Amino acid sequence: MSMEWIGWVAAGVLLLTVGSQVVAQLRSRSTRGVSIWLYIGQVLASTLFTIHAINTEAWVFATVNPITGLAGLVGLYGYWRFDDSDDSEDDQKAFVEVPERAY
Repeated sequence: MSMEWIGWVAAGVLLLTVGSQVVAQLRSRSTRGVSIWLYIGQVLASTLFTIHAINTEAWVFATVNPITGLAGLVGLYGYWRFDDSDDSEDDQKAFVEVPERAY
């Protein structure tokens, strides 16, 4: 019995999770808490995985990786469209500020 169905189920889970992140970002019109490197890495990895999958005839991955790459491109568009990087310094500090130690 072929175990290829496991790859299709995994692909569906991946597409749902990536798609949910992209939709949430587009709906909120905000990039807060999202790194641009998520989408850059996703597009690059999807492209390389697609090439590899075609060369190894792994058709599940040759099908799914271009779709996740497309989702990454949509995410990049949303990131650039709704970039929150011009928020106040206080908002940005909140993510890296370490509380002072009480003595």
